[in-house]
Amino acid sequence: MSVSQHRTTPKADQELAWFPILVYHRVVPSVEGRDPYHLCTSVKEFQAQIRYLRKSGYHVVSLESAVCDLLKGGRPKKKQVAITFDDGYMDFFTHALSVLKVNQFTATVFLVSQQLGGTNIWDQGKAPEAPLMGLAQVKEAQQHGITFGSHSATHRRLPAIPEEEGRREIGGSKAALERLLEVPV
Repeated sequence: MSVSQHRTTPKADQELAWFPILVYHRVVPSVEGRDPYHLCTSVKEFQAQIRYLRKSGYHVVSLESAVCDLLKGGRPKKKQVAITFDDGYMDFFTHALSVLKVNQFTATVFLVSQQLGGTNIWDQGKAPEAPLMGLAQVKEAQQHGITFGSHSATHRRLPAIPEEEGRREIGGSKAALERLLEVPV
């Protein structure tokens, strides 16, 4: 997990508002073996982190609603946080979703549109192969209030490719996911 922050423009009170975003990739039974990018969080640790948020009075919102509020000039509400997951790993569905549901929390999952139901082939030779959610799991998670975003079509390193290819990676993924999910992405 990592934390990103968004700071808004100071108001008359000169206080800086901040909005924490908890960024996860994988939630696994236990963290063992190779994890060269430190993408894995154990189920036990994830449960503890979510319990902490709940007990501390945090309000978890989708990343989309938080960004929309900020773009309209709003300020983050006290103890408001977003939870995100990159890549759409199957272990989000098998481990993280149930923890979020029990605590009535939402999350935003960023999907690699051309790899739904596939594996993390972008890590081939660097990290263990791991399954990704298929459309059935994505649709079920969507029914439980999980929102989805685009994490490109194939997970290519966007700075390393020509701009037009990058536009296709991003725009093509967004359009494909909107067709599949029948909601704006």
